[in-house]
Amino acid sequence: LDKVPWDFPPDTTLLDLQNNKITEIKEGAFKNLKDLH
Repeated sequence: LDKVPWDFPPDTTLLDLQNNKITEIKEGAFKNLKDLH
């Protein structure tokens, strides 16, 4: 991955973004993921 995907299901609770090429996570990228830990 080189960008954060925007189509995660709203009930996502765990998101592992290790070992990727993402260099920036924009503010609010996960605001719709209320159950994210």
